[in-house]
Amino acid sequence: DTSPIDISPFTDGNPSACVDHSGNIWAGWNAGRDVRSNLWTSRYNGTSWTTPQEVAFHVYWDFHPSMTTDNTGKVWMLWQSYRGVDYDIDGWDIYGVYNNGTNWSSPVKITPADQYDVEPKSAVDSSGKVWVVWRTERKPNSDIMYSYYNGATWSSNAYVTSSLDEERDPVITVAKDGKVWVVWY
Repeated sequence: DTSPIDISPFTDGNPSACVDHSGNIWAGWNAGRDVRSNLWTSRYNGTSWTTPQEVAFHVYWDFHPSMTTDNTGKVWMLWQSYRGVDYDIDGWDIYGVYNNGTNWSSPVKITPADQYDVEPKSAVDSSGKVWVVWRTERKPNSDIMYSYYNGATWSSNAYVTSSLDEERDPVITVAKDGKVWVVWY
């Protein structure tokens, strides 16, 4: 099906998609409709797309959603959100929500406040952990960090890279043997 999910006069971008355990396709994106930019989703049930639904409302910016489905069937969306004072130096954090089949959970902040954490990507390993990687500028240069959800809480943030080089644009996947791989440039 090549029909658009939604036709809107607003700026829509940064799409992400996943498939749930019932075979439905979920799409997520950021859109500047009510405020600067918030997150929206729609589900394709094999016949049509549902009416787009706003996932998390905030008066500033929510960007770069990354969607995945865990082993229990929950559809997850992780994204970067600006909640600070000066977006060049602080306030960009990674947030996450999941849909339990009926409703979206309340947003949970995964990174500490007053950091520059952006461009998340997510995956689920064979044990059901939801992993997220992102670019951070906690040091004078860009590095890659990660966290995972073990079914109850998010782990502490940890570095994948920590060098004097600029590391950017991480992606994450899980191999058939269960190992989590992160690739960046």
